[in-house]
Amino acid sequence: MQRQIGSILALALSSMSPALAGPAGASEPHWPDDYCAAVATPALRNICIERHASDAAAGEGEESAAGDIALLIPWWETVAASLAGDADVRRRILGLQVGRLFLGEDGSPAESTNLAAAAGDDPLALRMLLNALDDGEAAVRRELAARLVAVEPTSVHALLHALAAAHGDAIETDRILLSSRVAEGPSEGYSSQLAFYIDVLADHPPPAAIAGPATAGPTVEAAFALLHATAMPSFMPLFGACRDAAQAAARREPCRAIARAMALRAETALTRNIGFGLWRAVEDDPGAMVEIAGAERMFQWRMLQSGFLLDDDAARFARLLMRPGSTEVDAMADILAEHGVAAEPPPGWRSWDERADAR
Repeated sequence: MQRQIGSILALALSSMSPALAGPAGASEPHWPDDYCAAVATPALRNICIERHASDAAAGEGEESAAGDIALLIPWWETVAASLAGDADVRRRILGLQVGRLFLGEDGSPAESTNLAAAAGDDPLALRMLLNALDDGEAAVRRELAARLVAVEPTSVHALLHALAAAHGDAIETDRILLSSRVAEGPSEGYSSQLAFYIDVLADHPPPAAIAGPATAGPTVEAAFALLHATAMPSFMPLFGACRDAAQAAARREPCRAIARAMALRAETALTRNIGFGLWRAVEDDPGAMVEIAGAERMFQWRMLQSGFLLDDDAARFARLLMRPGSTEVDAMADILAEHGVAAEPPPGWRSWDERADAR
């Protein structure tokens, strides 16, 4: 998608337009343009921008982000050094992520191989290590992606990593798409990853200098920033595979099923919004296009309203998200129910795409 659409976090924790008075009056929102708007502490937001914002946004914030990175480097160095020798493989992998993503450390294939062996069939460890690998570690990537698909066959992340490891090979890509079980109910595992980050960073509190106006405190803020900077693999291999005209006939049905499941059943708002975009791109049935428009309109209404109601309360969002079995989408529904806000938009309310088409 051309615009990076954030998760419920981006709506819950970002600064929205002053013109938006509240849930009932939010008819023409100014959507945050980068996924990292979720992070209310400016220093940590800029760290995330370095990783995920669009080229234009990253360019505009480059000087400020560089200053914030300089402020945080000693802390990241301490965290990485401490985690590198930890007995827990997840913590060692997190130390590797911090070193490579935030400190610019060169990757060691031997280190990745050792961590891959230690990760076993732990899905969180596998996801984290896959997201930390360098481009040159193709063999380790293929092995880990296959292992993750085996232990989490419905995982969106497993599918994305497997497609990335295929490097565009048509036969392997066909096999991955046709055998994918994501359509059975896409899973992502964000809640467990956020809980893990909060637990780790509680032992390594961020410096007081980065504490902003957020209500959750710097540890939860840092955990959210780390989640946004490290948790999501690229969706481009999936878009590329599903929009390859030469393979359209063979891939249309699995791509449609995957996109529909992402749009209607994914755990996070980001994946649902990307799912809507992909579903629209591969769908050619007029009746299905009507279904897409209606489902997307309802989902974006719920996302926006729950974001207003959270009102920058990161601590509350974290509590909702980390309940056993809870997801972002569950938290969103609970917030609306608590405040008596309608789950469906009023007549005439339009989604982003409907507004764009009307211009």
